[in-house]
Amino acid sequence: MDDQDSPEPASIEKDWGFWGNDEVVIRSGGLVDPGHLDEFHRMSCGWVRHFYLNAAAAIAREDFGDQIDNLSLFFIDSDERNALALERPDTKGVGIHLGLIRSIWSLLYRGIGGGHLIEVWFDDLAPIQGPVDETMALSDPIWRENEAEGWSADRLQAHHDLFMRAIDFIVYHELAHHVRGHISYLKSEFGMSEIDEALNFSSEPENKRDALRNLEYDADHSALDMMMMSLDRDIEFSTWTETQASREFFLLSLAIIILFQILDEAHSPMSSHYTLSHPAPVHRAMRLTSALSFTFARQFGWSDETREEEHDLAWVAASDVAALLKMPEGRWHGAGSEDMDHDQFVKEEAAFIEFAKVLNALNEAEDS
Repeated sequence: MDDQDSPEPASIEKDWGFWGNDEVVIRSGGLVDPGHLDEFHRMSCGWVRHFYLNAAAAIAREDFGDQIDNLSLFFIDSDERNALALERPDTKGVGIHLGLIRSIWSLLYRGIGGGHLIEVWFDDLAPIQGPVDETMALSDPIWRENEAEGWSADRLQAHHDLFMRAIDFIVYHELAHHVRGHISYLKSEFGMSEIDEALNFSSEPENKRDALRNLEYDADHSALDMMMMSLDRDIEFSTWTETQASREFFLLSLAIIILFQILDEAHSPMSSHYTLSHPAPVHRAMRLTSALSFTFARQFGWSDETREEEHDLAWVAASDVAALLKMPEGRWHGAGSEDMDHDQFVKEEAAFIEFAKVLNALNEAEDS
C-alpha cells in the first residue's frame, strides 16, 4: 500500500491530549503511550496501529469514508479485555485496552507453544512443556527474528496469523461502530456518546439493552464485510487457489472464535446474557463464522458439504482452546451443544435482521 493511501501517522496521536483528559477514558484506566512501555507492548501496539492505518485507508476509499474523519486511535492502560468507540462534538476515538491485546497473545502462546492448538499442522514437538503464565508469554521475544527458541517456523507463522487476524477484526469492529452511525443512533435514542465492549447493562430499559445488543451484531457483520472487501482489494479473490481460500477461512474463523472465547472465559450462564446489553459471545461467533462460510462458498464455489466441512474444522480446532481454558463442556466444546441455547440464537437472529433494516433506513435517510 502506498503511503499516500494511508492517513498520516500523526493522525493517530493528534488528539491524545484531548482523550487523555476524557472522563470515560480516565475511568477506564487512562490513556497510555506504548512507546514508553516494554518491548512486547511496543511491538503489539505497533501491529494494532498498522491494522488501523490499513483499515482507515480502505474505508477512506468508500462512500462512507467521511464517518471516520477526525478519528484517533489510542490505548488504555487496563487489564480489562475491552475496547471503546467514542464520539465527542469535534472528534471521534477508538480506544483499545492493553489487557485485550495481552490476553489474545498469551492464549495463542499457550495454545500453539504448548501443543494444544492445531497440532496436526506441525511436525515438531511443542516447544513449551509445563504451565505458562502471562509474564512468561509476554517476555519470551518470539516476535524477534531468530530468537524464538524452540519454536519452528510453522508454529511462529500460525501464532502470527491468528494474532493478526484477531487484532484486525477488533480494529474493524470498533471502526464499524463509527461507520454505521451507531453512536449517533445511541445519542439520539438514549443520550449515549460511547460504546463500551465490556459494559453490560442490567438495570436499563429493555429497549435500550436490545438496541445495544443489535448494534454489537451489526458491528460484527460490518467489520467482517469490510475485512473481506479489503482482502479482495489486496489480492483479488479470482486469483486465489482452493488451498488459499480454505486456509484463509480456517484462520479467520478460528481467530474470531478464539476472540469470543476469551470474552466468555467467565462462562456466565446463557440465561444471564439476554438480560444484559451484549449478546452471548458464543452466539456472536456462531453468527460470524456461519456468515463467513456462506461468503466463501459463494466466492469460491464451495458445495454445501464443503462449506459445512470447512466450518466444522474451525470449530473443532477451537474446541482445543476451550479445553485449554478449562471451560465446561456443552458450549464451546464437548460432545453436546446443550449450552449453546439454539432457540435463543434463532430469536436473536430474527430480531437483529429487523433492527438492521431500521438502521439501514436511518443511514440512507441521513446520506440523502
